[in-house]
Amino acid sequence: MCRFLLMILSSFHRIAFTLLAIVLLFGCTDKDVSTLWNTVPVVEITPHVISWGDSSTADKNEETIFSSIGSISTSPDSHLFISDRISQSLKKFDHKGRFIHEIGRRGRGAGEFMSLKYFTVSNNSEESSTIITTDEVNRVIYKFSTDGKLLNTFQVALGIEYPIGPFTFIETEANSGYIFLYKLFEAAEDEDCLFHFFSSDFSQKINCFGSFRELQYSHSDAYSYLTEVRPGNFIISEDKTIYYTPYLYDGFIYTYAFDKELQDWIYAGTIQGLVYESTPIEEQAEPSEYRLTYKEKRLYGKVNNTSLGLFSAPEGMYHFTRIKSDNGEKWFGMEQYDNQNQLKKYIRFKDTGSDSLKLYPPVLHRDTKGFFYVLGEHASGLPEIKQLTLESVAGFNHTKP
Repeated sequence: MCRFLLMILSSFHRIAFTLLAIVLLFGCTDKDVSTLWNTVPVVEITPHVISWGDSSTADKNEETIFSSIGSISTSPDSHLFISDRISQSLKKFDHKGRFIHEIGRRGRGAGEFMSLKYFTVSNNSEESSTIITTDEVNRVIYKFSTDGKLLNTFQVALGIEYPIGPFTFIETEANSGYIFLYKLFEAAEDEDCLFHFFSSDFSQKINCFGSFRELQYSHSDAYSYLTEVRPGNFIISEDKTIYYTPYLYDGFIYTYAFDKELQDWIYAGTIQGLVYESTPIEEQAEPSEYRLTYKEKRLYGKVNNTSLGLFSAPEGMYHFTRIKSDNGEKWFGMEQYDNQNQLKKYIRFKDTGSDSLKLYPPVLHRDTKGFFYVLGEHASGLPEIKQLTLESVAGFNHTKP
């Protein structure tokens, strides 16, 4: 049955013309997956992977060594910022990987962190670029200039929900603020939200939307713990449509359209991606690739598919995945979509230099020049940033650094 019917049943009170528009925009996406593989070209390429920030491109000192990378983002002037969860600091580099300076440190004082992971470089219409960081332990949100000056501190009082996931800035006609992606595991059924919209000064939570129960594999509450979120799990288009892929990938990109009259996002159906196994994880009785504790029950699972990063570009959308193929092999590749959300091809990566690139790494960021930043591994075992380019992919655009 078409997934869109679920949206109609759960949102029957919505305005009729909005529903009609969504049908026309996204339509029904429950195509037979095997048929889709037969109609979408599959190509193999060797992506161009280079070390970023190693001894050949960066100063070889303590500041360029990472312990545990949380997030990556770039500013409009092409500076790269990386959060390190061990040093509890943001490290700033130029586009060639040369270290510039560090922002913050471990501690409980002003501008210091105890649990730095997520941040975003915001460039809204009201101010120049700023860095917004979260710290769940200190229950504080900081605003820095890109030069590292602490501009503002937002203290989140006890008893008030603290935003804990990846986030991005957005402006609507009625509000401007930050949309976070996370799930409150103990939330009541009417508060079962995936997206949480906070005001610009974080003084109030404007609303929340998107339910875990809309996901394909929500038949098991245990899977709610498997909606692990990463910086590349959602993007927002120019028309404010949100595209979301759970880390455990079920073959669907979930869409939430912005309703201008309601000034709110509503579930708008799915876009069919490419998987051979529609179940992202197979529960098993014994330890396997994944262990999960849910209330009093411990579950084990073998992971079939994961979403490694979803990114927008002028020419369309790119979705990096790790999937189990029809012969049982694990593929590292990418779905390529055009601007009408039509799947154009599946690109399987080969010869990625897995000695220095983690076998199926998260793709953490895409900069304005079209380069992807991938989490790799140094010979010492420490994390290392790799820069991945797709020069051989037709229709892919990037600018030389």
